[in-house]
This record gives sequence, structure tokens and C-alpha cells, in this order.
Amino acid sequence: MADETTAPDTEPDWILKFTLRGGDTVEWIAAKAAVLGVLEELQKHESEFGKVGWLYFPRGAVNMTEVQAVTTSPKPSETKPASRARIIWC
Repeated sequence: MADETTAPDTEPDWILKFTLRGGDTVEWIAAKAAVLGVLEELQKHESEFGKVGWLYFPRGAVNMTEVQAVTTSPKPSETKPASRARIIWC
């Protein structure tokens, strides 16, 4: 029997987590493809232009100079729906 809470054409949500100096974290939830796309774009941007300063999301921003680690993981299914974001480089 299919899970009725998830539409068959929706992509699973993932968490993109930025671990900052001092131990604070910033999380962004999006579709798996969007999360992996951001990681690809970060790598591409840094290899072409050097370090990224600020990374802006619809509800906040991350100062990439303060980031010690970037990780991804599947989002637990009981949390809020994902938001979509456009990435702006600075």
C-alpha cells in the first residue's frame, strides 16, 4: 500500500547544514536536487572566483567565511514542508 501522505511525484526533502565557528548551525530545507545543486554551485563558484562571501536564502543568509563545515542529510518526514530558494552570490 502506498503512503498517502506523500504525492508520488514529489522529491524527498533534504537538509543543507552549515556549521559555523563556535558551534552554531544554519539549516536550509529543500528538495534533494536543490540541496545538491547548491553544493555544486558553491564548488564551481569557489573554483572559478575564490571564496564566497555571503550566501543568501529567502529567509536569511550565511557568511561563508564563518563556515567550518557543510553537510547534507535527508529531512525527517514529520517536519515542515520544504522551501525553495534562489541563490545570490556576493
